[in-house]
Amino acid sequence: MSGTSGWRGPGAVLVAGLAAGVLAASLLAAGARWFVPPKLSGPIAEGAWTARSRACFTTDGFYPAELNAGANIHFSWTGRTARLVFPELNRWQSHGLVLRVMAARPGGVALPSTLTLSVDGAVLATAQPRNERQLVPVVIPSRAARGAVVTIDVPETFVPGPHDDRALGVIVDEVSLRPESGHFSVSGTVALRAALAVALSVAGLWLCGLRGRLGILAAVAVAAAFVGLLLQDGAFIGPYATRLVRLGAGVAAVGLLVGVLGRRWPSVAGLAEWPVAVGLVLGVAALELAVFAHPLAQVGDAIFQVHRAQEVRGGQYYFTSITPQPFFEFPYPIALYVAAMPFWRFFTAQLDQVLLLRGVTLAAHALVGIGLYAMVRRQWNDGRAALACAVLWMFARAPLEGMSNANLTNVFGQGVFGVAMAGVGWLSAGAVSVVPLAGTCVSIFVAFLSHFGTTMVGLPTLGVVSVALMVLGRGHARRAGVWVLVLTLVASAAAYVVYYSHFTAVYRQTFERVTSRQREPPTRSKLVAPPSAKLRQWYAGTGDDYGRPSLPLMATAVAGAVLLARRRPREGVTLVLAGWGLVWVGFTALGVFTPVSMRVNLAAAPVFVCLAASALSALAGRSKLGAAAAVFVAVAIAWDGVRVCLGCLGLSPNGPAF
Repeated sequence: MSGTSGWRGPGAVLVAGLAAGVLAASLLAAGARWFVPPKLSGPIAEGAWTARSRACFTTDGFYPAELNAGANIHFSWTGRTARLVFPELNRWQSHGLVLRVMAARPGGVALPSTLTLSVDGAVLATAQPRNERQLVPVVIPSRAARGAVVTIDVPETFVPGPHDDRALGVIVDEVSLRPESGHFSVSGTVALRAALAVALSVAGLWLCGLRGRLGILAAVAVAAAFVGLLLQDGAFIGPYATRLVRLGAGVAAVGLLVGVLGRRWPSVAGLAEWPVAVGLVLGVAALELAVFAHPLAQVGDAIFQVHRAQEVRGGQYYFTSITPQPFFEFPYPIALYVAAMPFWRFFTAQLDQVLLLRGVTLAAHALVGIGLYAMVRRQWNDGRAALACAVLWMFARAPLEGMSNANLTNVFGQGVFGVAMAGVGWLSAGAVSVVPLAGTCVSIFVAFLSHFGTTMVGLPTLGVVSVALMVLGRGHARRAGVWVLVLTLVASAAAYVVYYSHFTAVYRQTFERVTSRQREPPTRSKLVAPPSAKLRQWYAGTGDDYGRPSLPLMATAVAGAVLLARRRPREGVTLVLAGWGLVWVGFTALGVFTPVSMRVNLAAAPVFVCLAASALSALAGRSKLGAAAAVFVAVAIAWDGVRVCLGCLGLSPNGPAF
């Protein structure tokens, strides 16, 4: 491919990495001066469900943030002593720091005698706390060394009551930092770390084969994304740059492994450009992990996931969960937590454990992209369509929404199931061998042990696909249908024996509730709303089945489906996608007309990506104008995933929700 041609060898890797690193450092310095607002302002952290942290400082001695819903104000209580740490603040100039505080003492409780602000151990400001909000300023003076520690001391605390034994100091609901010159600047250490993170990432992608124009595009994208993330809320002042360096080192390590294997096996099972496919998926996955590693990334349900993982680490393995009204109870499998356990001891802080679970989930998500590439490449012998599958999958809305909301077990389970379905497509496209059979069987087994919804959608999907292959397929496809049925039975039996057999009483109770038709009033639950309301929720993406395909993706997928029906109606992959899509239609209708909602948009997301890739490849092959149109449509489809990532950071995405 022309996009992968170009320089080779260690020298080229070094030059590409250094050039991208220099670009990143330059962009960061310019962005800190001209892009970052003259004042960084916001709460200590966000309370409630989003639970975002601040990027320009870390904290110590504050209680978890809370939300005053009526006033829409996030606030944090200090203890007797609390600290704001700006680890990478460039101190060549002084900075003004202003805290908005309130004593918030109930009647009969005396106000604190004083509030003291110290910078690097020196007392620089005092104030008399009041029961209304007040601004307390302090100047962080210039000095040669970088970083600053601001300490808040409140000598008299109070305990709210017998059910709340916290020793509370004062409320802080806003922190503002303003440089003396009106422009922030980046410390040399952070500039070096940013350059190193980008250089390592670009070197890893270069080693995967992303060279020439494709390599330049990837390098610019990585540099721009990393710098953009560092500029958000002044993350270059906090510890975020260190996380990017670790991420870059991981990308470089994977790229080195792929480069070595690619040199030894440039083509595997007819997959001529497999290193490039891995590189494309790796590059997008690195950017997505950088988003989820950012302090502004919303926490969502991730603390619940961490608590479950901690229980698994403590030896508890069997859990149930309950839906919203009408309160159906179901098993809650633990494969995600088991997959994270080998790395758990390296992540001690709670938010670091959140990042670990998201990282493992993202790894499963990335493997789907590689699996779809392999499946499509084998069946259609179209490298362009196969690579488009890999890239578009990484921007699919449904899995990114799930990771953003931290519905991680569901996303992980559907990711592993997507790998299994890619294996099914691979088996249907050619001769059957032991390794793909075993890999597909294990993937189905792990997927069923990851999320109950994956099992409930996966079994009908595999059943319909196997019947379609056996009835409509020919040759390899027909034989693959038999194998799919066998693998499904084996994996299902194993999953039942290992996990689901422990919940017989739960199944009995849920069955009795369903058959007795015990229902709550329709207005009290999304699951039992009228069909018209549920259809509107589905279209708006506010229902339980989130991740509806965008209109550009849906339209392109329909074009791809028509194209395959005309040109490849009885090929294995066509039948796999058709059966998979049919199950999506059925479960979507079930979610609209009944209280049963299985998040089938997430389960069937690969179908739309593969169909869209087929249409885009055909369009790009027509002419230069067609290629330009295909790129435009691909960008419109990818924008859907970008919007989700921006929303995860609390940013206002530009453009409508198509």
